[in-house]
Amino acid sequence: MNKAIDKDIYAPEALEIAKSIIDRDNKINIIRKGNKIFISTDDDILFKRFMNEALHQDLRLSLTRKNFNIIRLITTKAIASAIGKENKEKKPTKVIRRNNKRRDKR
Repeated sequence: MNKAIDKDIYAPEALEIAKSIIDRDNKINIIRKGNKIFISTDDDILFKRFMNEALHQDLRLSLTRKNFNIIRLITTKAIASAIGKENKEKKPTKVIRRNNKRRDKR
């Protein structure tokens, strides 16, 4: 099966990721010429699985790009919160030993 698609439909990175996930035996060929991307394989089921995975990866990459700022904000707040908690934790209490018995000094 040989299929030509417009280069603007899928991100090139999405096609490469999909190929690395689906095509372990190197049966899919991706060739870029001008405004088209040619995808060829002898296995129709493999081709359909590849196109489905390419769509999945393109959507994942698109959502990551759109949500990058909020992801960065949440990560920054989580790290800042973790650092703040570490500094605010109580110091451990000293342990005094008398007659081989352990007592916590408070």
